Amino acid sequence: MIGFGYIPDYKNKNKLLDFLFRIIGYPYLPKRMEAQKTLKLLKIKKSDKILDIGCGDGLWTNFLKMKGYNIIGIDPSKQALGIAKKRAKLMGINNVCFFGDARKMKFKSNSFDKIFSTSVFEHIQNDDKAFKESFRVLKKGGFFSLSVAGEDVPFFTNFLVKLPKKIKKKIGSKLMIESESAEDFKKKFDKKYCHYQVYNEEFLIKKAEKTGFKVIKIKRVVGTFTQLAGIFHFFKIFNLNKSYSLDYSLKTKIAYALITPLILLTYILDSFLPKTRALSLVMLLKKE
Repeated sequence: MIGFGYIPDYKNKNKLLDFLFRIIGYPYLPKRMEAQKTLKLLKIKKSDKILDIGCGDGLWTNFLKMKGYNIIGIDPSKQALGIAKKRAKLMGINNVCFFGDARKMKFKSNSFDKIFSTSVFEHIQNDDKAFKESFRVLKKGGFFSLSVAGEDVPFFTNFLVKLPKKIKKKIGSKLMIESESAEDFKKKFDKKYCHYQVYNEEFLIKKAEKTGFKVIKIKRVVGTFTQLAGIFHFFKIFNLNKSYSLDYSLKTKIAYALITPLILLTYILDSFLPKTRALSLVMLLKKE
């Protein structure tokens, strides 16, 4: 799914850029690969009623709606939902992202055949409530697939954060400049991105089973080579050029687009190797 997560931001503005993003889709590979693996586990069908918990600016929800799936999304950020609504209009679809709190959803019990959530639960204070609500609104026999942030950091973190300060100030992100060790980087990273908890396999399985779910599968997303995708968080070009809080500037989007084929290659290489680090996890659950 090369065009997965199409961003219509340049439709009617710049034909060349719009064409580029129609081809490559959402260019931030770590998040995109998490979403693809999450949905692959879920095996959604056009007849399924689907819920996207934490739809944000509508990346996956709008894309799947455009493809004809019966889907709605919820998110607590009104700013993100505003972007999702604008993008839906540009894509020629009805708005499918609405305000909602995963810890107290306004849906009847047993409402959805499938639920997915990509890189969201680590941002939820008291994620136990979100697990319980997900269980409640899912139909009996339904499936819930989610991806979450893991406890590890890329193998090259210690090397980059220990570069000379002059070099770090010239090319590094604020996180890279301020961090002195891999542990320090991880702590600052989780604080910056509001990770109220990070997960390992045992911790995640216990949370799911405590709620009542049956764990069907759990797997690591990031492997030996795909750790290189974490490079996005270390350099200015990739995360300091935002035109507004939820969208990257043109310069950054082009940088992402140019490096996408290289990062995609790392995912292909890693498909033949065991996953060695838990930078992110994907889990498939069932309500029996």
